[in-house]
Amino acid sequence: MTTWTDWPARRQPRRAAFAALIIAVGTGAVAALDPWLGFVGALLLLTATAEVLLPTRFEVDDSGVEAANAFRRARRTWDRFGSWHATAEGFQLVGASHRPFLRRRASVELRCPGRTDEIEVLLEQHLGESRA
Repeated sequence: MTTWTDWPARRQPRRAAFAALIIAVGTGAVAALDPWLGFVGALLLLTATAEVLLPTRFEVDDSGVEAANAFRRARRTWDRFGSWHATAEGFQLVGASHRPFLRRRASVELRCPGRTDEIEVLLEQHLGESRA
């Protein structure tokens, strides 16, 4: 089993601070009109941006792949993937479904800066060669 944590906000602190500022200002503006709606809006915005603003823990083992942050946990077995390819920050594991919606739902983005060689070996063991 291989486990690591990635936090894109740490690599780009200015961009993350700007996004957090936008979320805070938007939430504050809505909360001034309706506090409950402001809370719900903040929760939705944080959920939508959690993958970039908050740390994500990744785990790759013999049964599959897991990506988890404060708002979402995605656990996929190897048979759910049809292909994989390298991206700028790691790898994209593409779902095996023929339907685009289901393929997107089964897909997982593995961000692993500095660990790409190690993770690529694991992906080749479980999924075979990369298919772009």
